[in-house]
Amino acid sequence: MRTTLDLPDQLLLRAKTVALQRRITLKTLFTEALENALDSSEFDTRPRLEAPPIRSRDPIPALTNEQMEEILQAEEIKKAL
Repeated sequence: MRTTLDLPDQLLLRAKTVALQRRITLKTLFTEALENALDSSEFDTRPRLEAPPIRSRDPIPALTNEQMEEILQAEEIKKAL
């Protein structure tokens, strides 16, 4: 997939130098660097953002999986008729 990045001149020059030294393409260098960054533990230890609860005037009934399945099956039957 193609994308456009706006990189600082010095960073791009360093990247080109490293790619030449390693005899690989810039695409390969950027792909490896991004994969290594995403695989690092830094991304695994960040706290996950939680969505705020949705407030409703009407209470939402707690349903079991079996009750949910019954409701879904009833809706499927109605659609088929």
